Amino acid sequence: MNKNKIIEQLQKMPEKSRVIWMVEQVEKMREDYEKVSDKIEENCQSLIKEFFSETIDLPAEIKRLAQIGMRYESFIDRFKSKIILDESIVSGEAKELLQTASAEILQLRGNIRKAETSTSNIKCDMRVMERKLYAYREIETLKTDSKKRKARKLTEDGNLPKYKISAIIESIKNEK
Repeated sequence: MNKNKIIEQLQKMPEKSRVIWMVEQVEKMREDYEKVSDKIEENCQSLIKEFFSETIDLPAEIKRLAQIGMRYESFIDRFKSKIILDESIVSGEAKELLQTASAEILQLRGNIRKAETSTSNIKCDMRVMERKLYAYREIETLKTDSKKRKARKLTEDGNLPKYKISAIIESIKNEK
């Protein structure tokens, strides 16, 4: 229904019926909103789980501890601030435990960052090795040693894309 028809029908209704109709509409909107927000929350949770399971190949214990840390991060921050305010009440033993827990959390976060950096570096190194291997294989197709030396010199940079390596090899093959 369009807006004008709804307004006309509402004006024809007694006031009590209008209020009931409006309350029903608001309840429908609220239910729709809850469905959408639940769906968004499910999608976010599955996206986070998928991200952690696919992009970082860390031991399960580190993943579990990282997820716990993420889940309770705001609680931990609030707890830290309360402890700072009530520092005179907290015993030395509790302080020590909290410092140990805090240090462990920071260490685990550092481990995650190191693992991410390491994974990224390994992927980069693999790309360079793959290009060098491709260049080596292409160079081996050349007939003379002088052409092979020339091709090696031109393709020694591991960051050359394959199409450039192929172009260099083809131009050397075509030389007389």
